[in-house]
Amino acid sequence: MRSWIILGCLIQIVLSAERKNLNSIKITNVECIPNDEWFNDTKCILKPLKNRSILIQGRTFAKKPVKTLKVHIEIHRWYSGFRPYLVNFWSDFCDIISKPEKMNALMKPFYNLITTYSNLRGPCPIEGLIEISPAVPELPVIPSLLVTGTYRCVLTFVEKDLDQWIYTFRVKAEVTSALRE
Repeated sequence: MRSWIILGCLIQIVLSAERKNLNSIKITNVECIPNDEWFNDTKCILKPLKNRSILIQGRTFAKKPVKTLKVHIEIHRWYSGFRPYLVNFWSDFCDIISKPEKMNALMKPFYNLITTYSNLRGPCPIEGLIEISPAVPELPVIPSLLVTGTYRCVLTFVEKDLDQWIYTFRVKAEVTSALRE
């Protein structure tokens, strides 16, 4: 019973945070780590702008089609080293892209970020150029789930049928004000 109450509170925070941004977030580092069998020409770039915002850009080229894709989403918080914090789950990426109405509430912020800022909008298979177009991401939901501190978000992609790691995307960020009402 207690776990259902906690899950309900998390879902409420996610849904209410979409309407207002309670914290500010500064992206400080981004890493793209591809499996060379699957991807080449990989670039991830952070570029600071004059108004203290950060422009993020990335691109990679899929050498062969990715037919089924699982994504492992983790958020770590810095406590004398990065430790797991709040979010740690697997999801079937192809199912979410093809049927977004069936995704769980915790996946929605990540889905919105991926479909807004990348060209991963169509159903699987995923092939060819995958791109995060140059943009200053609007992050209204993610920081509202977090308190002041340094965080790392890790997205690990695995080819589901072959159970083979194909890509890891890491973003390090600092949240500068605590959640409060």
